[in-house]
Amino acid sequence: MSVLPFYHWNFFTSNHTSVVFLERLQSFPALPKAHIDFIGKVYGLSNTANAEIRLRFYEVALLDPVSPAASVYAKLAAAWVVGKDVERGVIKGRMKFCRPVFRAVHAVDRELAISTYVENKLSFHPIARNLIEKVSSLPQCTWSERNAISNDMTFYRILG
Repeated sequence: MSVLPFYHWNFFTSNHTSVVFLERLQSFPALPKAHIDFIGKVYGLSNTANAEIRLRFYEVALLDPVSPAASVYAKLAAAWVVGKDVERGVIKGRMKFCRPVFRAVHAVDRELAISTYVENKLSFHPIARNLIEKVSSLPQCTWSERNAISNDMTFYRILG
């Protein structure tokens, strides 16, 4: 497969164009792993620091939960959403990105979603944590964990 003609026209220099392209791909049946790897590598969609584009790329990659691409990209998406993918941009805690990614990862690999969330749940904002926990019954924080967080984060008490 060669590079698509619009690659030479700097098609993906516009963030909006990339987002629209990836959203459009979601309306079709899931792509084979080779195609997802290709667009991720050649057009830089799999390692962009732009969170909007990365979210859409992971949604395309995880579209079919039983595909080989989904099992590979679920691990990458889980690492990205909790901030372990530092060299490619950190979105840790952004509910707009966390909830859809946890939902997609949960559909692919329930154990991965749960272990990733449990490992990092105390680093999420309480509101984001509550909404993420609603994703197919991810484990909830205990009251002692919540009290420990609130004692450490005094600015939350100031904000009310």
